[in-house]
Amino acid sequence: MITLRIIGHHAIYPVSDVVRLFFGPIRMRDTGEIQADCDEDLEIISQLENIDIDGTKLQSQRLSTLINGKCICSTTIEELPLNREVKRSLYNALSIYTGRKFPWGSLTGIRPTVVAREVTSDTQLNHLYGVRSDKARLSIITASHEDEVMRKINKSSLSIYIGIPFCPTRCSYCSFPAHDMSSGTDTLNEYVEALLKEMELLQHLFQNIDSVYFGGGTPTVLTDELFEAFINRAFSLLSPNAGVEVTLEAGRPDTITKSKLNTAKKNGFNRICINPQTLNNQTLRNIGRNHSVEDFLKAYSDIRQMGFNTVNADLIAGLPGESYSDFTISLNTLAELKPENITVHSLYKKRTAMLSRDEVMKAVSMEDIDRMLQYSHNRLPELGYIPYYLYKQKDTLGGHENTGYSFPGDECRYNVAMMSDAYSVLAIGAGGVSKRVFSDRRLVRCDCVKNPAEYIRRVKEMAERKLRFFDV
Repeated sequence: MITLRIIGHHAIYPVSDVVRLFFGPIRMRDTGEIQADCDEDLEIISQLENIDIDGTKLQSQRLSTLINGKCICSTTIEELPLNREVKRSLYNALSIYTGRKFPWGSLTGIRPTVVAREVTSDTQLNHLYGVRSDKARLSIITASHEDEVMRKINKSSLSIYIGIPFCPTRCSYCSFPAHDMSSGTDTLNEYVEALLKEMELLQHLFQNIDSVYFGGGTPTVLTDELFEAFINRAFSLLSPNAGVEVTLEAGRPDTITKSKLNTAKKNGFNRICINPQTLNNQTLRNIGRNHSVEDFLKAYSDIRQMGFNTVNADLIAGLPGESYSDFTISLNTLAELKPENITVHSLYKKRTAMLSRDEVMKAVSMEDIDRMLQYSHNRLPELGYIPYYLYKQKDTLGGHENTGYSFPGDECRYNVAMMSDAYSVLAIGAGGVSKRVFSDRRLVRCDCVKNPAEYIRRVKEMAERKLRFFDV
């Protein structure tokens, strides 16, 4: 078992991120200690102390990481803010002790591009945080393209997320708070009514919209009739002008019908997301997806025939049982279709998914995931795609990242607004988190109940909470 104690500082969350990176799920004790499972017993101490500077009356601070009583790393606080120095010291100590290194080094935060903007070269990211050179270059390039998109977004505008947290089934690796529809659709009808009720109550906020994202879950899980009624009413409330970016996450190919596409086109959607995750039928069966590769190709063809000019498609690197070759075939087959956006995710596994962490670790090669992502980062730019947004998640296998690629000019403004934390976002629906960004760059969040049944009961309360949040 791993037991970590901190002395002289309070950076418990930064150190917990590093312990999680090396050893998996952690437990916070009431004593302030952090524990994790391990084949051997390790006592780790992260300690900050004041020290005298030789020949002067000044003091500095020294940060040390000890493992089983032995000092593995010791440094003075000079280059980085304390939280980052604490993470760097612990990361370096565990890397020395275990012999393991991770591609993003001690950068465990969600948005590596924030740090990339603070440096002038990839060598600085390597020196300061231990970021591998290819990841450092990726983050710097992505930050540059992300900045170009951000310049197109009015700071005073609002992005809107409308969430339908239902899916036809739950994928084996998924822990997203979506509810599968295998047991019936009664709740779905009531949920849509509640969603429209909240939109009516929040309509005063729909004055200066930059982007709208209908996400989930899978919004196209609705029947053709319910989808049409919902979208027609939603658009009458939103009244987006011609310059507003409006995206439909049609994730599951088996939920896409010509009727829904016609409804979407008629109302003014200008972006469609379709998420095959892989173009390998065996893998699709393994992970609990009901669609086939053929279903995806048909749905993609229907989307194009309906006249949608901007399409995003997602792939996941590291799906259980997939080889490096399987992934590269999927990527190249998808790229032949020339969707304007391709998003490459690393497998994100949380404890509430049906597939256990141990099962995933046995079925997936960390080396293969690394090679898959490196291939994506090299291959997609060769085909004209640029990386324009990038984020990480704490339970991503191997400590890897998710990267959105697009043809120049086809970037999704909503994705950048959401992931940059630089713009206000109104989230409508169960489980959504609204964000408000103030002129001093301060960001405040406002959450909503996650359970659909509770949301249906409390929809008026949730809407009033958001109106107060945005000072309406």
